[in-house]
Amino acid sequence: MNKKRFGELTLLFLLSIFISALTGCGRQTDTSLRFEMERLLVKADRLQDRLKIKSAVLPANELNNLIAAYEEVAGKAPAIGSLAEIKRASEDKKQAWAIGSLAVTRIGTLYLNHKIYDKAFERFKSVADNPTTTPLERNAVISYMALALERLGRYQEAAALYDSLAGGYLAVLAPQNPNLDALDGPVKSAEMWMKAGYRNRYLEKMSQAEKYYRGIIGAHRGTLLEAAAIGKLSGAYLQQSKYHDAIEILQTVRDDISGHISSSILMTIADIYLNRLRDFRSAERTYRDFLEFYPKHESAPLAQLGLGLSLFEQTKYAEARKAVQGIEKIPRIRQNTAAQAVFLVALCYEKEDKWELAKGQFDIVKSSFIGTNHAFEAALHVPGYYRSRGMTELAERAFESAVRYIEKYAGENTANPVSVSKALGYLVRAYTENGNYDEAVEQLAVLHGRFPRLPEGKLAPLRLGEIYETVIKDNAKAVEWLRIFAQENPGAENISDIENHIVELESRAGKTIGRR
Repeated sequence: MNKKRFGELTLLFLLSIFISALTGCGRQTDTSLRFEMERLLVKADRLQDRLKIKSAVLPANELNNLIAAYEEVAGKAPAIGSLAEIKRASEDKKQAWAIGSLAVTRIGTLYLNHKIYDKAFERFKSVADNPTTTPLERNAVISYMALALERLGRYQEAAALYDSLAGGYLAVLAPQNPNLDALDGPVKSAEMWMKAGYRNRYLEKMSQAEKYYRGIIGAHRGTLLEAAAIGKLSGAYLQQSKYHDAIEILQTVRDDISGHISSSILMTIADIYLNRLRDFRSAERTYRDFLEFYPKHESAPLAQLGLGLSLFEQTKYAEARKAVQGIEKIPRIRQNTAAQAVFLVALCYEKEDKWELAKGQFDIVKSSFIGTNHAFEAALHVPGYYRSRGMTELAERAFESAVRYIEKYAGENTANPVSVSKALGYLVRAYTENGNYDEAVEQLAVLHGRFPRLPEGKLAPLRLGEIYETVIKDNAKAVEWLRIFAQENPGAENISDIENHIVELESRAGKTIGRR
């Protein structure tokens, strides 16, 4: 080949490389697209973190801006071809699809958190229907779809999805990494049928749930999944008040080395005996076992308290006091545990007719555990004691002292509205127990006005309706407050009963009271 011809070929080769480079500049590679989507996702996540600092519930404009940021990520996902093309796709392209689906899931979660359940369901469903979604990812997103339908009140559809969640999990489970949400599926399905009003279907589904968990337990012995399934099975039994069945399955969880029932399970069994079955002898025996097997365990003070309570219920008051003696002096003891222990000592002394000693212990609770529920209970217990024994003057003085004590915390200007609302609730109780219903009504109105979203404030209209109906005998006012409760709590469990009662009260009054 002559030099001229060789030079022409070399020039053509270089030109072809140059042209390829130029045309390639306008086409994004799978790798660069994946990096770009990752960058945008991180940017959107950071925006969400900044906005959440201000409020968990975002104003409409901020929510829309955040959704737009995630939409930008999802919009860059590569087009999806046939299943064969999906299988042949590069790892970078598969990652890009996964990032796009994650962005859509983020949008669904935002809608879910802002109670826009229909849009949340649509977004989750689009991920579930996406052929690039893996079985593991699909199973996870189905739980969100079911929750959205549950919140929408579409219980039977939600039940079907919870069944799908549970069934799909069996194909993707990892024995040493249990998915607790997926394991909830069978029981959640049963609960949906109960919410839909089908009790027999609920019982049938609970029976299926028991078989589901037993199947997992039998197939995965010695794994974390087995332990999780045992927990779910015992929970299913407890939900149906099958307490002995729950205890029987829990007793199978034992330490491999010592052979003892594990510490957490032993405490759960003791709690079932104490609070569910009210079998105080068995509770006592179980707490004693715990203290024998795990004397240095961090839950040992709780076991001491449980032992004291089980002895108290058997009228073994001196033994009960001895069981909890000194709990409050244990270093780093939880305040609630310490307060319960001292309170129990006070109750024991009272039962032993040693009132002065009992009152001294109640005073310790008030002074040592300031602002706690037990402190307020102690303040109210003293006038109750005098009142029950007809000691009118002492009862009145103790009542006034209790009101002054509680008012200090009910009137606080504090950054902790929960503690103030609880104090107001106890103040209402102080007035009602003493028969001062006018003051109780006044404080309930304050409670509702200041803390309408906290439990005490949310239930205040219901309590007001009850007092106006049964004590003050003002059905018009009773209806007014019950209506407020119904309007503010449309999803309350017993809302239909309350609405029917409103109609009944209106009928009694002989007129329909206008809606507020």
